[in-house]
Amino acid sequence: MMSVDGWGAKISRDELYGRPLTRQYSHLELLIRPYSAARILEVTARGAIRNKEVLTRSQYQQLDSYDLDAFRAIIDQLALEFAEKVAAAG
Repeated sequence: MMSVDGWGAKISRDELYGRPLTRQYSHLELLIRPYSAARILEVTARGAIRNKEVLTRSQYQQLDSYDLDAFRAIIDQLALEFAEKVAAAG
């Protein structure tokens, strides 16, 4: 996905729960922010489970000391954190 806020990925799913059936929405969005004068590489994560925001995180690294493996680990950790929250929600 690309937007004015950056580029990244978004997954979503609609769910039906309860009696009477109600529509509930879950999503995870990981976004790399565009280059700025601050010279940082920033990733933001937003996630919701059944219409409730459960994850809002932002992590960054200075471009001067950028470490690709560490940045990948941050992204993996954010996705894992959301997956754990989904599993706990049932």
